[in-house]
Amino acid sequence: MQSLDVGDQYHLQDGHKAARVKPTVGVKQGCPLSPLLFSLYINDIGLIAEGVQGAVTGTEDMRVTHMLYADDLTLLANAPDTIHTMLNRLLVYARSKHLTINTAKSEVVHFNPKRDAQVPSFMLAGAALKCSDSFKYLGMTYHRTLNMAASSEHAATPMLAAAHRIRGFVRDTALRDKLFASLWLAEAYAVPAGMYGCQVWSSGFFRKGDVFRPTLQTLHLNFLKGTLGVKRSAPNWAV
Repeated sequence: MQSLDVGDQYHLQDGHKAARVKPTVGVKQGCPLSPLLFSLYINDIGLIAEGVQGAVTGTEDMRVTHMLYADDLTLLANAPDTIHTMLNRLLVYARSKHLTINTAKSEVVHFNPKRDAQVPSFMLAGAALKCSDSFKYLGMTYHRTLNMAASSEHAATPMLAAAHRIRGFVRDTALRDKLFASLWLAEAYAVPAGMYGCQVWSSGFFRKGDVFRPTLQTLHLNFLKGTLGVKRSAPNWAV
């Protein structure tokens, strides 16, 4: 590890101030070793869930206590006491590893609550965790009602942004008369932006008659109809 920085020296410039820095620890910015080393360092984080009962799943004998991707950690349980236990263990674990938990970015979501249900307060490192109606994990938003339609609507923003950039690019490069260019750009940029996480949120739209119900489907069809120069009233199946 130390040989990675041998001979390296960096020149830092801040206005009129300048300094030369020679790294002695750590890895370089963007080094592929960084996530690997971090994963090895927290490889035993599953100990915080040892002996506790996680949240129920669609499989009777399978429960999930936590989800981890890089430094994004989600704790899951059906009982508040279980969450309290894992939070207390997480704090002890973080201190033993000299890590800091960002409580400002930590939230609590009570999924599928009963009417007028009171969400218990959760503390971490002396700070009360904020209660939210939804949270985003790996780019997908999960609403407390477990309504997948709400999750799909959150994907409309990046899809609209991509469609707007495509229209601007087509206009600025005089490609309006080349429909294949707009359609190819939409397939390459707009559709992937809107379809992110569709393996999860789209299952509710598989029922007969619901194919064109999602907001994203409407946005996609409107973009196609505008590109093709046909009326909004044109049959969706034809488009």
